[in-house]
Amino acid sequence: MIESVRIGRVFGRRRAEHAVLIASLMAGVPSAERTVEWLLALERAGADMLMVEVPFSDPTLGGAEAQAAAKQALGVGTDLARVFDIVAAVRSRSEIPIILRTYMNPMIRRGLPTFAVEAKEAGADAILTADLPAVEGHAVFRCLRAAGLVPVIPVAATSSPSRRRAALREACGFVLAVEAGGAADPSSLIRDLKALTDLPIALQPAEESPGLLAFAAGPADAVVIGPTLARFAGQDVAGRVGSVARELAGRTFSP
Repeated sequence: MIESVRIGRVFGRRRAEHAVLIASLMAGVPSAERTVEWLLALERAGADMLMVEVPFSDPTLGGAEAQAAAKQALGVGTDLARVFDIVAAVRSRSEIPIILRTYMNPMIRRGLPTFAVEAKEAGADAILTADLPAVEGHAVFRCLRAAGLVPVIPVAATSSPSRRRAALREACGFVLAVEAGGAADPSSLIRDLKALTDLPIALQPAEESPGLLAFAAGPADAVVIGPTLARFAGQDVAGRVGSVARELAGRTFSP
């Protein structure tokens, strides 16, 4: 099974302290150069991992803010090659784990083996394919692993038990628990997954509300902050991440 040394190192160091903070940002907003600056600033502000989002013309996840950010990135010519350049620029200056979040269409257009090799050479550690169900993704995940990349498998709160088991069979590195909007207790999803796997569980909240930190300090090993960073684009994205990191640092992880 493929494991990322960088990802494993972060979870090994942070789990005993507090939840790992994964900061997600759209590549190319407002430019490739500024994206590199902001990603490095997010690390300095306290992010433990970075999720670099590949802009796509027809996104189905992330809400209006993510859609607007993708449109802006595409408008300034951010294609997959430029995203790889951004990753490579960050990697040349940092050992922070980098996850690429994409959709299947850019991967297919590039050619799966080519995409995987180029992503790895740029310095990515893992790939999250937002619109690929685990039950249909075995060939893709195998291709990513062959290139030395960790496929990050999302598991939704609405997933059936059979789909959850299928996702966990493919998972390595960590599992992304995607909260359903309006869930009364999203931490119940994390506890259910922990009963099925020893892998760390990262929580993608439906809304980045103050309750996010309470969930992260509960059973989750990591928490993803993303949509609100799109809102802060052009302003103080590092300050937003820094405030979350400081609050998480004051809480202890409880298994």
